[in-house]
Amino acid sequence: MHGPGPKKESSLASIYVDLVKHADQIPYKVTRLSQLQFAEAMRAGHKMAFGNDPTAEVLAGGWAQAILESGRPVKLPNNNVGNIKATSSWVKSGSPFFVKKTGEYTSEGKYYIEEGTKWRAYPSPAAGAAGYWKLIGGRYKRAMEWMATGDPTSASVALGLKGYYTAPIAGYSKSVSAIYKEFMTKIAPKMSGLESAPAPAPGPKPPVKKWHGDYTKEERAEILEAKSAAPTGVPAIAPETPANDNEIDQLITKLIASPLTQIVKRAILKKALPKSTSLIMLSSNDATAIDKLEFARVASSVLDNHLDIDARVCRKDDDVEIHCSGLGTEMVMTGAIQAVCEMVSSGMRDQAGTRIYATAIAGGTSTFAEVKSNALVKNRKRFNMRRIANV
Repeated sequence: MHGPGPKKESSLASIYVDLVKHADQIPYKVTRLSQLQFAEAMRAGHKMAFGNDPTAEVLAGGWAQAILESGRPVKLPNNNVGNIKATSSWVKSGSPFFVKKTGEYTSEGKYYIEEGTKWRAYPSPAAGAAGYWKLIGGRYKRAMEWMATGDPTSASVALGLKGYYTAPIAGYSKSVSAIYKEFMTKIAPKMSGLESAPAPAPGPKPPVKKWHGDYTKEERAEILEAKSAAPTGVPAIAPETPANDNEIDQLITKLIASPLTQIVKRAILKKALPKSTSLIMLSSNDATAIDKLEFARVASSVLDNHLDIDARVCRKDDDVEIHCSGLGTEMVMTGAIQAVCEMVSSGMRDQAGTRIYATAIAGGTSTFAEVKSNALVKNRKRFNMRRIANV
């Protein structure tokens, strides 16, 4: 006999809670790219993050800063662009990460080794670039505004003062500026359709000092918080700030607070949380379009039926995405989606022997055509027939 509905939901939710709280640590692996390939990956990542092509100035600024972080030849650790650390919220959301020690500086310039540092991991260079742009355009928006003007030095100062890096600001900004000029003269001419459109300065040009601690509190406030009425050319997005460690727990508690009805749950969430969107991008080295569509069908069904997230499967040729919209902050909803996708990915590995990676991009939207439900049902039959034939 089947148990009562609320108990079944609670059981599913307990599995879900466990998925959310246990992140996916993966082995350290390096992706090697040419400088032009890296530029194209960053360009594609900008389109994923914001839905438009970056200007030459923005792309040059991000490319130069990321090159300095990654070194040359370009070696991306687990497709992490810009050496972005994995916060506790990233880890708790179930998003993939790897561990590697790193050297850091205090604000006064004292060097030390940080052991066990966690870093974000992504399934592809483009997905890693999308994560980089979302971070820069949100938490480090002032830096991206300076990138848009074609001023990599000021962008580097803003990044340093906001805490992106701990190295000497003067030396870091000088290196980024030199790499920026190299991009403009050697890389940009090879990129078809890349247009130059420098934006107005967002404020007074900041002074360049050696260490973070050399700036006064007033100087930091003026550099990082000054407002400008002039358009900056930077997409307006919600800052990607770390969620409170209890935020996911609080959301899940509301979702599984039996014996609340779905109507009451939605009323609570509507009052407490904003509406957000997220894009799930699927990638694989061995899966076919049939596998990806089946993955998307299962994931979208779980999201829709158990988390009240409107999930729509979209496709263009062999590429498959899931467009999601629902209630919750971008960070929390994206973490929830990522956790569900990890559960489905594990099932696909067991059933079909294929490994499909899912990357959830907060605020993303799909430009692919939506796949109708009857097409997904037909694809499921093809998927099952192929499984039977391979047994």
